[in-house]
Amino acid sequence: MIDAAIVGAGFTGLSAALQLARKGYRICVLEQDKEPGGLAGSFWVGNERLEKFYHHWFTSDVHIMDLIASLGREDRILRRPTRTGMYYAHQFYRLSSPRDVLTFTPLSFINRLRLGYVALAARRVKDWKSLEQYTAKEWLLKHCGEQVFRVVWEPLLIGKFGVYADEVSAVWFWNKLKLRGGSRGQGGEEVLAYYKGGFAALADDIVAEIRRQGGQVRLNTSVAGITASRGRVTGVRTSSGTIEAKSVLLTTPLPVAAELLSPICRRSYIQSLEQIRYLSNICIVLELKKALSSTYWLNVTFEVSSVSRRSLSNAKRGSSGFCHLRSAAYVSGFRRQLGN
Repeated sequence: MIDAAIVGAGFTGLSAALQLARKGYRICVLEQDKEPGGLAGSFWVGNERLEKFYHHWFTSDVHIMDLIASLGREDRILRRPTRTGMYYAHQFYRLSSPRDVLTFTPLSFINRLRLGYVALAARRVKDWKSLEQYTAKEWLLKHCGEQVFRVVWEPLLIGKFGVYADEVSAVWFWNKLKLRGGSRGQGGEEVLAYYKGGFAALADDIVAEIRRQGGQVRLNTSVAGITASRGRVTGVRTSSGTIEAKSVLLTTPLPVAAELLSPICRRSYIQSLEQIRYLSNICIVLELKKALSSTYWLNVTFEVSSVSRRSLSNAKRGSSGFCHLRSAAYVSGFRRQLGN
C-alpha cells in the first residue's frame, strides 16, 4: 500500500508529488495521457515538441521559480520582453508600455490616462477582500469610466467569459493586473518567463526528480473510480488494476472529480462541485513560414453567431525554422473530450 495516489500529472499533481516524495512518502501519480504536463502538455510535429496551448510565467511568479531552483535548473529559465497588442476597428495597436497607452488613439487623451490609472488603482489595493463585493465590470467602470471599459475591457471580458462576463469578480481582475504589473522591465515594458524546451520539458524534469526520490509516475493510466471503506478512501481503480492507498489527491477539473467521488460522497457535496461552471478552450496551432506579425500576444475581438469571442495569438520561431501561431477561443460548456 502506498501513502498517496495522485490523480493527474499536470503541474498541480506533479508539484504535490515532488513535495511528498522528498519528505519520504510513498506516492504514485496517475495520468491518462501519454505525456505529463496536463493543459501545459505538448505534442510532436516532426522532431519538434509544440505546446498545446499558449503558456508563460510572470517574473513575479516566485513559487514556480523556487521549484525550478530546487531542481537545479535555473539556467533553463528564459526571460523575454514581449509585444502585446490589440486589434481594434481594423487596425493594430501596440499596448506593451506606458508610452503605448498614451498613444492609443481609439481613446480620448483623458481616457488614455484613465486606462493607465487602472494599474495604479490595483497597486493601491492592499486587501483583496475589500473587492469581493464588486464585479470586475463595476470596479472598472468606477476607476476608468465608460469609454475605456467599452473599448478595452468589456470585449476582453466577454471574449474570455462569454455569458458570465458580468459576473466575474473584481478580485480575479485585480490579481491579473497585479501579476502583469509586477512583471516589468526597467523601461516599463512587459517581461515574461519561459522554460527552455517548453513547459513539457519542465514536466519531464519534475517526473525524473519524483522517480529519483522513489516515487512512481504512471502514464497512459486512467482512473475509473475511488475505493472506500468505513468512511475512508482505500485506493483507486485504474485501467491497469486497483492501487491501494492511504489517501488520494485529485487534481482534475471539478466536473471530473465529481464523477469520481459521486459513489462515495454525500450528494450535497457532489452538487457543490457541480455548481462550479466551466468554460472550454479551443486552440488552433498553425505552423507558418514567417511570422504573422511582430506582436507576440494579440487580443482580437470578433462576432460569431452574435456572440463575441476573443482570439489570443502568439508566434515564435521554433528549432525547425518555422513560426508557430496559436489562435484560441473560449466557449461555454465543459467537455472531457472534444466531440462528447
